[in-house]
Amino acid sequence: MNAARGARRWPVVEAIALGAAVAFLAGVGALQQTRRGHDTSDSYSSFDAGPGGFRAWYELLGREGVAVARFEERLPFLDRSVRVLVVGDPPPSPSRVPEVTPADGTALAAWVRDGGHLVVVGRGFEALFASDPLRLPAESWIDRSTAFVAPELRRFGVRSVDARLGARLTARKTDRVLLRDARGALALRYPLGRGEVVDVADGSLVRNADIDRPDRPRFAFALAALSGAGRGATVAFDEALHGYAAPEHWWQVVPRRFVVAVALASIVLGIGLAGAAIRLGPPSPGDSDRAPNSAEYLDALVALMERAHAADASLREALMSARRALVVRFGMPADATAAALAACIDEPGMRAGFMELTAAAIAGGVADPALVRGVAVARALRKEYGADARGA
Repeated sequence: MNAARGARRWPVVEAIALGAAVAFLAGVGALQQTRRGHDTSDSYSSFDAGPGGFRAWYELLGREGVAVARFEERLPFLDRSVRVLVVGDPPPSPSRVPEVTPADGTALAAWVRDGGHLVVVGRGFEALFASDPLRLPAESWIDRSTAFVAPELRRFGVRSVDARLGARLTARKTDRVLLRDARGALALRYPLGRGEVVDVADGSLVRNADIDRPDRPRFAFALAALSGAGRGATVAFDEALHGYAAPEHWWQVVPRRFVVAVALASIVLGIGLAGAAIRLGPPSPGDSDRAPNSAEYLDALVALMERAHAADASLREALMSARRALVVRFGMPADATAAALAACIDEPGMRAGFMELTAAAIAGGVADPALVRGVAVARALRKEYGADARGA
């Protein structure tokens, strides 16, 4: 009894170890959540509602009637379906290393030269690889100044944008400065091919934490309106740069002609398989092991004779067999007339039958009853006057 009680004792040591493991995992999860909650790094993503995101800018444009979207594909897939693209390019950080290559910068510049409108906000990995293809201006850093606004932005109600810290752009002769101060340009625009580029030096001007400051909402709206949003174009925010990339399928990567060739080959293969599977006629029955009876044999023989129109030939053959029997019996020449042969026949019925058989064979177009009667007469004559007849 004591042994049974000892076997069922409560596992105290195991329970303590399990509780400690659960508490450790919960503590690690809470610590990670706390760190994420205090993460103040700039992402410049329209999905990010934190201080460093562009979620407020994205929703502001939507409330103002601008068609907004998110572009989640790699930049080489840009086409004319996107006319205005916003690239939020946050400063590089050790925790953020996106997959950006020089090919992305080349593709982005080619899209702009084909008539696209680009808004670049910030200086990060994207600006690093696209600086030469996009002809981005140089930048510099200052400590403090007061910004003032160009006439293009004043039309949208922008009067003053306070930019205390951040980078500045060095304007060139072909650049149109939109926002500047005594130390340099904060935003400018310039043509590139058939399109144009709007370059904003620092994304803090439109990020969630600062977009509510005076005139910055108007400035954020003006950036999109100057790039063609007021003419019905959709403003797309590039999110592939921030890790929101749609999967790339093989038909997007390979040349278009190869995709068309694969589609045509698939259609031809499908037609071939369908033709092999669908019967074009009823199945043919197998050979029967049963032998036909006499009636079936006669029916088949009659059908063949009717098909070959053999009734006249059969009646003529019957007449010739009767004539041979009579010629041999009476010793007459082979070309004897029917009347001469009939005169030698003693029985009147057979004589009349022989004449009727002769007339029917000469006339042709024999019907079935006449054929039957003629064959019967010929048989009777051969039986009566043939070589094996009773009177021979």
